[in-house]
Amino acid sequence: MENNDIFENEKASLSEGGGTANGGDGGSFSAQTSANDTPSVCPSDSQLPHGGSQDPIESECNAPQWYVDLNRDEFVAFRMLTARILGPLRQRIPTLIVSILCFFLLGGFAVYEWMARVTPYPDPVLVVGALLVLIPSLILCVYVPNRLRSQAAKQYDRSVQAGMDFCGELVIYPDCIEKESGTVTASVRLDERALFIETADMMVITAIGSPAIVLPARCLTEGMARAIRQAAERIPARNHRFIARVIPQGEAVTPCAPKAKPEELW
Repeated sequence: MENNDIFENEKASLSEGGGTANGGDGGSFSAQTSANDTPSVCPSDSQLPHGGSQDPIESECNAPQWYVDLNRDEFVAFRMLTARILGPLRQRIPTLIVSILCFFLLGGFAVYEWMARVTPYPDPVLVVGALLVLIPSLILCVYVPNRLRSQAAKQYDRSVQAGMDFCGELVIYPDCIEKESGTVTASVRLDERALFIETADMMVITAIGSPAIVLPARCLTEGMARAIRQAAERIPARNHRFIARVIPQGEAVTPCAPKAKPEELW
C-alpha cells in the first residue's frame, strides 16, 4: 500500500470490530458512531461545483424499486472483510509465517543438540521458546476472528432491536452514492476520501467519517454491478480493493415498510 494511502491512519478504528451500523450498513473507518449521529449527505444543486441538477445516473439500477437489504450473516461477513483489509487481521499471514519459521528454528536447534548428545534431553528453554512463538499466530488466527464474529453478530442484533433498518433504496448520483432507509440516509462522496471494495459476495462503498454502504450479491443484478463499478471509477485507483468479481444473484428485495414511531405502538 502506498505511503500516502489516506486510510493508513484509520486502521485502529476496526481493531475492536467496532462501529455502529448507523445510516448505512456498518461503521465508518474513522470512529464509532451511534444511531443518533447525523450522516453526511450529498450537496444541494447550488453547492455543486459544476452547477445544474444532480440527477441520478441513467441506468437500470436507478429504478424506484431498487432496494437493497443486509441480513445478519452478510453484516458479519462485511465486518470480517474490513478487519482483513484495514483491521487487526491484516497482519495475520505475516505473523503466521514468522511464527512458524521461529518455531522450526528453535525446535530444530533443540532437537539437534539432543541428537548430537550435547544435552541428555532437549533444552527446555528452546522448547518453551518454540512454543511461545506460536502464541501470536494462535491469537490472530483463532481468538481474534472468533471474537470479531461474535461482536459483529451482537452488534447487528442490538441495531435491529433498537429499530435500525438495514433495508433501503439505493440511488447513484454523479458525485455520490446514497442509500435511504426508513430511519436515516447514508451518503458516500465519490472522491479521494472514498474506498471501494469488491468481493464475490458483496460490494462496499465507504469513506472516512461516513457510514459504509454494503451491497450484497444477493441483491445485485449484472446491470446494477456495472453501474456501481462505473460510479466507483470516480474513486482513485489506490483506494480500490479488488478481491474477486462479484457474482450477482439478482434476488428481488421488496420495498421496505416504514417503521412505526414509538407513539404509534400504543
